[in-house]
Amino acid sequence: MLSSTLLVHLLGLFALTTNALASSPLVLVYYATAGYYHDSIPTGLRVLGEQGPLYGISFDFTEDKTQFRPEILTKYDAVLFFDNTDQVLDETGEAALKAYFEEGGNFVGIHAASSCEWDDRRFSLAIGALFDYHPTLQNVTYVNLDSNFPATKYLPTKFRYEEEAYHFQSDPRENGAVVVLALDPDSFYNDGTSSGNYSGGGHPLPAAWYNESPLSAKPLAQGAPVSGRSFYTALGHSNRTWESPWYQGHVMEGIKWVLDGNSTLAYGVGLVGNPIGTATASSSGASVSSTQFSARDAGALVATSSTSASTGTNTDTSTSTGTSYSSAATSSSAAMGKSAVLGGAGAGIIGTVLAGIVAGVGLAW
Repeated sequence: MLSSTLLVHLLGLFALTTNALASSPLVLVYYATAGYYHDSIPTGLRVLGEQGPLYGISFDFTEDKTQFRPEILTKYDAVLFFDNTDQVLDETGEAALKAYFEEGGNFVGIHAASSCEWDDRRFSLAIGALFDYHPTLQNVTYVNLDSNFPATKYLPTKFRYEEEAYHFQSDPRENGAVVVLALDPDSFYNDGTSSGNYSGGGHPLPAAWYNESPLSAKPLAQGAPVSGRSFYTALGHSNRTWESPWYQGHVMEGIKWVLDGNSTLAYGVGLVGNPIGTATASSSGASVSSTQFSARDAGALVATSSTSASTGTNTDTSTSTGTSYSSAATSSSAAMGKSAVLGGAGAGIIGTVLAGIVAGVGLAW
């Protein structure tokens, strides 16, 4: 069986044989909170900063709501809301975000991002559904509903993991979302209580979803070629989760899928985004970075899940780095923002290699 290290070396070799370079899409990561603060936020910011160059994505990080102004948002290919709680935008910011969506801007939400901006209808349409409650942190079973979607491609058909089993006020499928990861309702003790008389998240209980054309983008502004995409995952509560390669891949592949919708200036079209150069769309080849999340990482998840199922607990042993992030937007290194892109033949070889690894680790798909 090929080792993961050898795979990375092979990908690097393939990359050296191509002259195609993609300019880096630019994503604004917004982590302001007005309520509960997750102590895993610093870890998540660090991980995104580390993973971005591997995927050819640049990040700016901010908790400053004044960054949500039309003249600022216009340079971003996507906005990513990360563990935000309660009211984190003013009226000017909400209006700017609305205009950004109508101009083809993309959206990503992670974990507690669904528990903010309660009264902003446009935001709720972008994220798909708002948080209602969660039971006590415990081991739960997740069901992979779509093994073809990039963010869930290497996850097992079912796996157990310690996480907050989010329940939502409504079903994101009612807003056009496609659920790719769901909760098994019989796999956990539901001692949570709904915060209102809500219709619920539907069946099966959604945990991650995507939307090709969210209603938040309607009506599209004149000159916008297509709606931006959206992706949301409810996973990501603990430091341990953010330190896990399988979760890093889950998030990064979701972000990359959103960007590959070809609605922004990094891809040579649209009204918003990083205008420097033209990024290569996913249809023209697989990026080197997209394979950093491999079957090896999913195998580690299965092993962790088996252990947790037998012991009944997962211990969060990871700690944040203590890295501080200023309220003004700080950027990941632009110098590392470009990634080589493989042609069709290279993508085929990578697919063959990955298939061999999947078979070799004996995952239960």
